[in-house]
Amino acid sequence: MAKSVAKSLAPNDHVTINCGTIVDGKWSLFGSDPGYVGSGEGTEISNFLENHDGKFGVVIFEEFEKAGGDAREGLLHPLESGEWTSKKHKATRPFNCSNIIFIMTSNILNVEITKMLESDG
Repeated sequence: MAKSVAKSLAPNDHVTINCGTIVDGKWSLFGSDPGYVGSGEGTEISNFLENHDGKFGVVIFEEFEKAGGDAREGLLHPLESGEWTSKKHKATRPFNCSNIIFIMTSNILNVEITKMLESDG
């Protein structure tokens, strides 16, 4: 359903991040600090936010519960302030992400929902 909403709201301006593939917490989500290996490349989410500075877009985090505490904590600032600071360049600068809709999906209650639906039948 989240992908359908994203395609309806922003057919060409959405990205899906599979949180099950995040292995190094916020570092693999947002990229390495300047000076570290791969810091100039950016990540899927960091590149999307940089390219959508002040523009409308949709970011879907699939299986958000698998992101881990570091990655969830790293998202607090952009979600609260509408601003994200890139670490991709030596001169870090903030990007406006106040027009980005963030959608988090989860399967954590899948078993409980299935049980509830089966008991109603």
